[in-house]
Amino acid sequence: GAAADDPTRLFVATGDDLAAVAAQLADADAVLAGTDLASLGTPGRLRLAIAEPTPKRVELARKVVHRGQPWRGRNDVWFAPEGLIAGGGRVAFAFPGVEPAFEARVDDVAAHFAVEAELVPRSSDLERQGAGIMYVGRLLTEALAELHVRPDVVVGHSLGEWTAMLVAGAVTREAIDRFVRGIADGDLVLPDLVFLALGCGVDVAEAAIAGLPDIAVSHDNCPHQVIVCGSEASVAIAQERLNAQRVLGQVLPFRTGFHTPMFAGYLQPFEDALGTLPLHPAAIPIYSSVSAQRFPEDEDGMRDLGRRLYVERVRFRELVENLYADGVRVFVQPGVGSVVGFVGDTLHDREHLAVAGAAPKRSGMAQLS
Repeated sequence: GAAADDPTRLFVATGDDLAAVAAQLADADAVLAGTDLASLGTPGRLRLAIAEPTPKRVELARKVVHRGQPWRGRNDVWFAPEGLIAGGGRVAFAFPGVEPAFEARVDDVAAHFAVEAELVPRSSDLERQGAGIMYVGRLLTEALAELHVRPDVVVGHSLGEWTAMLVAGAVTREAIDRFVRGIADGDLVLPDLVFLALGCGVDVAEAAIAGLPDIAVSHDNCPHQVIVCGSEASVAIAQERLNAQRVLGQVLPFRTGFHTPMFAGYLQPFEDALGTLPLHPAAIPIYSSVSAQRFPEDEDGMRDLGRRLYVERVRFRELVENLYADGVRVFVQPGVGSVVGFVGDTLHDREHLAVAGAAPKRSGMAQLS
């Protein structure tokens, strides 16, 4: 990845028609040198960007502009013949949840924007990762605000919903710390259930688990990824059934039972902690991955949604569809994770942009730039 003091070179061109953008690609040496973003004049209707320009990428960019069709980042080239936001499109910050691996390189971002780095030590790997995910989400939200990128709405995937609530001001960092401590101080027991990620849609997954005990769809992420969660025996049978259909499956490295009805018997410590959690009206509209709708504004409704988060499936595919119907066209993932892929798979060839604010193989500042 790029060093913190060597941000990604970018070439950016804007214009009111294809000829104007094509003309800016004519001088290959200038394109390869990149663009000083501060020197950009009034942006035109059409936008082109090339990250780390190479002769091959410049040639691709010329073909893309000649075709005049949207190009959404493949081979680090972006082209929009119509501005998504200028045309009235809204911006959603979509915060990731717990992933099989969590590696966010953001220390340089904290240093650059003078945001205090404060990863709170936790008692378990899951709690530590949860704290890290929230920290990265908050940090990148503050950094993006400095760059004048602000969300119209915020959403969270799975436990990323807590980050969305934090960023929207519905709950404070201190309150979340107390909430986590309150749960950890109790006799916390989690069900020993297996998560299995599947390369299929929700209908195929539901058919595969039909008639099996102690198993449910926990995440309907996108048209080609669903997660089921259940007992080892039921997951093994479901995997066998799906193998016969050539559906790929991967067992995930954590066992919590979150997002399934089987968690209901383990919910008491969470309900107790939720009951004392101070909640506030959100300063930014929040949408929930549990209801796939806008958050309720009353405290009781918010608490109920907090409880449902642990026992109902994540409906992220439906959420993205509803956000799109409500005018969201740009999805920013402030953190590392799979949200960008879920959005891309759900919206497919519809006009949108989904971009990650952090990546495991690049420095934080390189990814932000």
